[in-house]
Amino acid sequence: GGGGWVGGELTAAVSGLSGGEGAVVCGRVGWDGQGPASCDEVAGRFGVSVGMVESVTVAGLQRLRGRFDALAWSA
Repeated sequence: GGGGWVGGELTAAVSGLSGGEGAVVCGRVGWDGQGPASCDEVAGRFGVSVGMVESVTVAGLQRLRGRFDALAWSA
């Protein structure tokens, strides 16, 4: 069971994003179990613009990267 260290850390990192931000990022990259979705598809799911999906995805992935960079330096 579980995804090991990386899976657990990813789950914790994603849960640290705001609900909407986490849902958009997970939808875009496929971490929601449905496979990666286009910005159009995610925008349709949440009733927001494609531009909003793009900016939320970039910001969310940057936050996740910062979290993993911090973990790597502390290991």
